[in-house]
Amino acid sequence: MLTCLLLVVLFSIIGPPAVRAELGEPPAGPLTVRYTPEDGSASPSNPPGFVWMPETGAVRYELQVSRSPSFLKKATRSYITRLNIHRPDRTLPAGAWFWRYRKEEPDGGWSAFSRMRRFTVPENAPQFTAPSRAGLEARMKGGPPRVHLRAKDVERLRRLKSKEPYAALWQGWRKWCDDHIGDPLPEEPPPYTVPGWLDLNLKADIDTMWEGSNRCGAIGTALERYAFAFLLTGEPRYRAEFERWLRHLLTWDPQGTSGAANNDEAARRICEPFGRAFDWMQSHLSGSLRRAAAENLTVRARDFYEGQLKGVLISHYGSHETDYAPTCVLPAALALWDEVPESRDWLELIVQFYACLFPAYGEADGGWSQGPSYWKWTVSNWLNNADMLRVATGFDACLNPWARQTGYFKLYCNPPYSKQSPFGDHSNEGVPDLLDRRNMARLAARYGDGYLQWYADQLAGPLWDWPMAPVAFGGFLYNRAAPIVAKAPSDLPSSRYQRDIGWVAFRTDLVRSDRDIMLLFKSSPFGAFNHSHADQNAFIVNAYGEPLAISAGHYNWYHSPHHFGFNLQTKSKNTILVDGEGQWRKGGEKDITCNGRITAFQDTPAYAYACGDAARAYDGKLLRFDRHVVFVRPAPPVETGYFVIFDDLESAGESAFTWQLHAQEKMEIDGQRFVSRKNSAELTAAILYPEGLQVTLTDEWPVVEGRYADRPKQWHLYAVTPQKSRTARFVSVLLPHRATDPPLPSPVLLQSGSALGVRLNWGSVIDEIGFRLNAEPGHLALDGWSSEARLAAVRRTEEGKETQRWEWGGRG
Repeated sequence: MLTCLLLVVLFSIIGPPAVRAELGEPPAGPLTVRYTPEDGSASPSNPPGFVWMPETGAVRYELQVSRSPSFLKKATRSYITRLNIHRPDRTLPAGAWFWRYRKEEPDGGWSAFSRMRRFTVPENAPQFTAPSRAGLEARMKGGPPRVHLRAKDVERLRRLKSKEPYAALWQGWRKWCDDHIGDPLPEEPPPYTVPGWLDLNLKADIDTMWEGSNRCGAIGTALERYAFAFLLTGEPRYRAEFERWLRHLLTWDPQGTSGAANNDEAARRICEPFGRAFDWMQSHLSGSLRRAAAENLTVRARDFYEGQLKGVLISHYGSHETDYAPTCVLPAALALWDEVPESRDWLELIVQFYACLFPAYGEADGGWSQGPSYWKWTVSNWLNNADMLRVATGFDACLNPWARQTGYFKLYCNPPYSKQSPFGDHSNEGVPDLLDRRNMARLAARYGDGYLQWYADQLAGPLWDWPMAPVAFGGFLYNRAAPIVAKAPSDLPSSRYQRDIGWVAFRTDLVRSDRDIMLLFKSSPFGAFNHSHADQNAFIVNAYGEPLAISAGHYNWYHSPHHFGFNLQTKSKNTILVDGEGQWRKGGEKDITCNGRITAFQDTPAYAYACGDAARAYDGKLLRFDRHVVFVRPAPPVETGYFVIFDDLESAGESAFTWQLHAQEKMEIDGQRFVSRKNSAELTAAILYPEGLQVTLTDEWPVVEGRYADRPKQWHLYAVTPQKSRTARFVSVLLPHRATDPPLPSPVLLQSGSALGVRLNWGSVIDEIGFRLNAEPGHLALDGWSSEARLAAVRRTEEGKETQRWEWGGRG
């Protein structure tokens, strides 16, 4: 009774207890950020980056990380952040940890905490910390320049510009500046309206877009070149030319045809170099010109920040949001730090983005699911941004575990000799070039890695003197370290499984293209999204430096009729169609959930193996699509490596199935045996099972528009099952060889009630590879030998003596 009376008195004085705000904990989707670290996971770095879905109405968050599941005060670390992503600035002791978060409402009230998630920090996890907002403010003391250079760096470069290797670079830079003084100033870009993706009149709009981009590029290049020239010389003529271009830029509407909302391809070619140039020159400008330039740059950078960069807090999968936006906003954030308060929000988000969310398309194995061609541009921009952040703030984005491995993705999956770069956009255009050379040299220097330097050295051309590079002054910035001694990767494993992106590279020789046989196989959890294609369980083959099985089509522009109608689609890949259809859903649009997965991988001295499961990619059309790839490595007396592929499919209904092969040159067809040739290299392919396939060969595709209209045709082979059925199995053999090699054995089908297989008689030895048909425990029995494995391979002498055996899968 007394307790009740006391409560009544308290309620009458202070009112009822405050009701804490609801915490939504919205579920993560396939294209949103994920709750990280996931419950029960091990962190790839120390500390982990903490990520959760943004909460409605949140002013800021409290993140708690504790040794105690009860979050006892003495065992708990607390962080206040305005973002839903946060990597702490101190490491955590190894072992088990728990984390949760809550939000603060506009009225100052705090919500209940989220559910608790458990994670572990491994004993040897690499350290990767990020400065807090307060830490950034402490580190940004001192005025400009901050972008790539501090005052001491400028003085050093002024002294070094007359010494090699800087002297030659400087002479080229000065000559460009002298030759272009007084160049005509470009007009403001023409209007550009983004049309529908499948507008058949798109080419005219694309031409308008690129015309605007080129005009913006002319201004951005001039600003950057003359600013850097003045920085190193102090010569008035370079300052005057810089101001001439700057005053002209200020006559353009920063939110008009050169703005991010209208054409971000054009806008980035102003915003990024403008931020650098303004940082270097602002202390040398008059007050009124400096203020006008700062206002213009603020508007341009704000539009990238508000329109693109902030979106990564919800979804970090857009290529422009995660590449263009930070690359454009970061130089401006550093340049405007002292005078534009919102620039501090920009910098904080960029630091935490690179600390917690980058990369979207790969993880600790270093992969990039968008493919090698887009890897080169993303890595170049990321390396430039990482350098800016390190110089200005001390934050080292290169401590990301992904970054340490990403050069090996390039080394294995896109050799320096490559004449194609699958998988993804620009598969046939974006071959290794000078930008790849620069990226690999910078990665080699950063990590002291001779293998990556070896790759860089295989690509011809000057390392830094390249006008197309995004940061043309790179030679001045990155000649700081001692040269890395190249080391040929002859002692590395010759195959690599990129677990993070679901790619497998089978290779025979990482060093010499004339001895290398390569099959690249993909079944990716990232599906067909953005610049990725609908190509799960697809492969390509290079042999002796030549492309023999390709990812077909051209990338002339994003979603052109040809790009959308052929290049992106499964019909242009070396994989399977179901009733003539591929891996598409939602009315023909791509989807990250139409994906695949690598379910098995093994690499041994004699054999390598991978299995991909792509059933989910077909949006219900398939219940099963397992593609087993067995690589028989070359070993005397067999001088060539070759591949045996078993496809095991089950459809939701009666279906026809199409096995596909694409090549650059017209293939020779003899029944179900095909030969693809390129110069002196050849690929003999044979489908041994089933028989009676309806084989067609064509060089037709949807019209090729625009920039690649003059590209040569490619050839497309389709082998279709004659009758519809619920299940299908294909047994095929791919034999790469030189045109001058002795005749190859003809593969022979082996078949029993329990297995399908192949035999190749090399004369002195016989190879047999078998695949058990029944997934239940049982025997794989072929040609007098048996195994309880799912897959098995044996090599026997002519006399029948077994010299090697490989098995996979055990009884189940």
